[in-house]
Amino acid sequence: MSEHLVLPGEDGQPLALLERKRTRLACSEAGVDGESDGAQAGMLWEESLLWRGDALRVLATEERRGERLEVVWRELPGERRRGRSWILEQDGPGRAPRVETLGSRRPARHLPRPEAPVVGALELEGLLRAGAEPLGALALVDPVGGPLRTVRVERFTVDQDPFALAAVRAGLEELGRAAPEDAALRGYAWLDQDGRAVRRIVLLGGELLALQLEGRSAWARRTSASRARGLERRLSRQPEVQSR
Repeated sequence: MSEHLVLPGEDGQPLALLERKRTRLACSEAGVDGESDGAQAGMLWEESLLWRGDALRVLATEERRGERLEVVWRELPGERRRGRSWILEQDGPGRAPRVETLGSRRPARHLPRPEAPVVGALELEGLLRAGAEPLGALALVDPVGGPLRTVRVERFTVDQDPFALAAVRAGLEELGRAAPEDAALRGYAWLDQDGRAVRRIVLLGGELLALQLEGRSAWARRTSASRARGLERRLSRQPEVQSR
């Protein structure tokens, strides 16, 4: 399934568009020689983030098969940027993750053995959607500030955050759905070691209704697939060159 969220800027206009996808992965079937490659069933999470202005687009995927985790993060090149690719792999719990960065002076290296379970941002969100509440310390894969960052998850009351609640209600109104009881909403904050919020989300059952990225005061809210397509075309336009 797929979901779309739009993040407003300070001027109230769309600043960024997110698309989320989740896909269950089946076990690999036998190849031409009749033998299986041994791949287990798993889950694939995908995210596309498109920013306004210079149309920066980031693509991220996280794949979990059994005890193996692979995270791929790509910043697509544009007229004013080279683009980057970043991959983290962990073969099992407690194993030292391997990081590979294209275009770096250190293209591949092994990180120290993590003291906490390693999860990707989308995987952690998926655990919370499913009702799990991992409140202990976690090693969050962080391609931007990382590669790993220790976080903990805490609940917060959505109806005590007027901006989160407004984002939820606006998103549901745009989707043509009635607002739920406030008590049905689940709010989670991911906090770093200094107590700063890395990310906050609002869930209704297994559905993501609103999201707040680190360093952004505004909340991204759900939008329809048809409006998301229009916003994508709008945000993808190259900025006009102003004449002097």
